[in-house]
Amino acid sequence: TDDFTISVYHSNKVLFQGEKAIEEFEKWAKVLGVETDIVKPIPQTAYMNEFYKMTIIGSDEVGTGDFFGPVIVCAAYIGPESKNLLEGLNIIDSKRISDQQILVLGEKLAKLIPHSVLITDNHKYNELVEKGFNLNKIKAYLHNHALKKVIQKKPDYQRLIVDQFCSEKNYYEYLIGQEIIKDISFYSQAESISEAVAVAAIIARFHLLLE
Repeated sequence: TDDFTISVYHSNKVLFQGEKAIEEFEKWAKVLGVETDIVKPIPQTAYMNEFYKMTIIGSDEVGTGDFFGPVIVCAAYIGPESKNLLEGLNIIDSKRISDQQILVLGEKLAKLIPHSVLITDNHKYNELVEKGFNLNKIKAYLHNHALKKVIQKKPDYQRLIVDQFCSEKNYYEYLIGQEIIKDISFYSQAESISEAVAVAAIIARFHLLLE
């Protein structure tokens, strides 16, 4: 919801995030008989989960819900050296940040963080559609290329995370015939799970506003 996100991992770990995360957790804790007084609240922006200490390349897209304007994909690299750079910038889901804040924060992040931005304008989009591409195939091509460009700069990553927009099977089928970047972890609402994806989304939206 707008107030909290619940992420459930295959390891059976459950992460509550957001303004009303504690309130929501306490409801479940009461039902399940969990002692709430031993649980310390984690700040929403800390991204304290299994990816916290990993070197991640995250990728996200913006502009796909608009009739006019470009489709933009950004992949961003967050390694150990990035943690100090991001401290105090209050990285959160970009959908919760105003346009004015995005213009300031996005510009800072674009200077600090290794990343790749790909912009597909309306003319190019229409050309691709005429060749038989649908929106998801266009996004798959953009994510694949953005990841490839960041990996060339920063090959020391541990995980690749993409905000999921189609099934994993379809994603790779869209890319048949291309040099495919594989071993990607796909998550819905990945911005709330991975700081790298959140940073990528903010930079992408910054460029969308400029466009």
